[in-house]
Amino acid sequence: MGKPQLAAVVTGRRIVQLLAEAPPADAVQLLINFIAQMRQVLDTAVKLERNQETKDR
Repeated sequence: MGKPQLAAVVTGRRIVQLLAEAPPADAVQLLINFIAQMRQVLDTAVKLERNQETKDR
């Protein structure tokens, strides 16, 4: 399994865990928060990759 597939599995498992453990009234907000955190992580990863590409040129 490659890194992207592993990341997808880990992310999916975390979403399932969040939803399983969350009180029903909080599940939607917890999912929204998790998605926001993932977006920040992905944005940071893209910025780091772009910076690395710039340095490699």
